[in-house]
Amino acid sequence: MALAMTDDTLDEIRRLADPVERARRATDLLALYQRRSTELGLLRREAIEELHASGLSYAEVAMVVGISKGRVGQIRLAPSAPDDD
Repeated sequence: MALAMTDDTLDEIRRLADPVERARRATDLLALYQRRSTELGLLRREAIEELHASGLSYAEVAMVVGISKGRVGQIRLAPSAPDDD
């Protein structure tokens, strides 16, 4: 079942009277958001590496991206997500 990611999605789930359906829908949405979060993290990591490869130092990358240099280091060193294959 595909869930739309709208501003009203949480309210729709919250209003479900049946707790089983509410739990199932919340579980489905959590799984979707977790996958998206992983994908976004990988996209950010790739962009950081691309910026560094273009000649920016990691401190400069942190400044232009708007995060701390320490966070850039954490992102760089984080393990890659496993393939879904």
